[in-house]
Amino acid sequence: HPMSSPLARWRLEEAKLLWASNRSQMAIGLGKHLMESIAPEIIEALVATDGGQEALGDAYGSKYGGRGGGSITLQDPRFFDTMSLVSTWQAATRTESSRTILAQHIGAVFSVQQLYKAAHHGKLAAALPASSRGAVPSTAAVMRLQSRLQFRLAQYSDALYTQSEERLSSPEWAQSEKLRARNEEELNMLKLERSAAKAKAARGGSAMSREDAVKLHEEG
Repeated sequence: HPMSSPLARWRLEEAKLLWASNRSQMAIGLGKHLMESIAPEIIEALVATDGGQEALGDAYGSKYGGRGGGSITLQDPRFFDTMSLVSTWQAATRTESSRTILAQHIGAVFSVQQLYKAAHHGKLAAALPASSRGAVPSTAAVMRLQSRLQFRLAQYSDALYTQSEERLSSPEWAQSEKLRARNEEELNMLKLERSAAKAKAARGGSAMSREDAVKLHEEG
């Protein structure tokens, strides 16, 4: 069934109700199942771009700023709304890596931007899959969705930045930095001692025992 169908919209609302009822895993599972039943290759392809604008363009092809033929096609706007929403839920429950979640958010935003460009030029119906052309959203609706997805991306990016700031200012981080500095100092001391030993061996020549020479060679 297409994403624009009443059944798909009903399943998405069901996922939202599950989330509101604190049944987070069921909500995420239903959202993912909904997307996989419509276009299973889209999420994987967008995540593979790692959020890079050039890679996203390539994934869609030359029509969308990429090089050559792309491997994926644009979907109904509701598909990317669902993708962004599930990513938000995954972030809240920490059930997916931050790298994947960020790539999903960026991929959804990029995709809806392409839909908005098509809508702005009166070509949205042609950009959508055939199954969604009977319920083409307005340009204003696509613009509102684009703003919503950009806001979710901004929220998640801000949360990642805040987490990084907290980690860098934590006592645990300070302790690990001290340990790293001490280890580097010890390593540098060992290198200096080894260099000094080799220099001494070169000056001493045959004065060094065969056993010590072999040991120094093995350590070097």
